[in-house]
Amino acid sequence: MTLSDQDTAANIQQGYQSAFETLFRTWYPALVGFARKFIHDPAEAEELVQEMFCQLWDKRASFQPTTSLKAYLYAAV
Repeated sequence: MTLSDQDTAANIQQGYQSAFETLFRTWYPALVGFARKFIHDPAEAEELVQEMFCQLWDKRASFQPTTSLKAYLYAAV
């Protein structure tokens, strides 16, 4: 994980909403595109990614990815 990934993960874990929002805005479009490779309904793909982000935020206190954030997010989807 890069230092920036570590900082972002730590900030999310500490409850910094701005860090979470940045992560969401950065990765949401690409993750929806990825999900659409498996789920051909665009609305369902969006819902799946949104739910993953909601769960990440709900469980932020234990958020400690051991890989890059990109790898973590794609695996979570």
